[in-house]
Amino acid sequence: MRRAIAAAVASLLTAIAGCANALFGPEVEPPETYRLAVPAIDTTAAARLPLALTVARPRAPQSLDSDRIAVVQPGLRFDHYNGLSWAESAPQMLQSLLVGSLQASGHYEAVMSAPSRVVADLLLDVELRHFEAIYAARESPRSCTCSCS
Repeated sequence: MRRAIAAAVASLLTAIAGCANALFGPEVEPPETYRLAVPAIDTTAAARLPLALTVARPRAPQSLDSDRIAVVQPGLRFDHYNGLSWAESAPQMLQSLLVGSLQASGHYEAVMSAPSRVVADLLLDVELRHFEAIYAARESPRSCTCSCS
């Protein structure tokens, strides 16, 4: 009986210590979150095709299939920004951007993300190969690249 009481007290003290650490421990700041926006598109010359287009989720290497913002440091060292993230994983964000841009173009009767219950006439299959900031020097980014095929 005493062992059971001692075990219960020990469990209670461990739980209290964990709660106190969560309440009074070091505060971790949430990451800054970024997203891509659909650009403004001139649709005055758009000829609408009577086709439904489905945009598949882009394939991407594991290093880019994340919500972390990638950066290539000098010496081709691949890394991620600390404290920064995308609103969604890079492939998901690119899929949303493609769907939004193609819808805004007015070229298709319907544009949707895969998977979809709507039967499509066309499937846009994309591979995301590069989606990172490239630093030429330690201090300043030279460019930000996105390469799809």
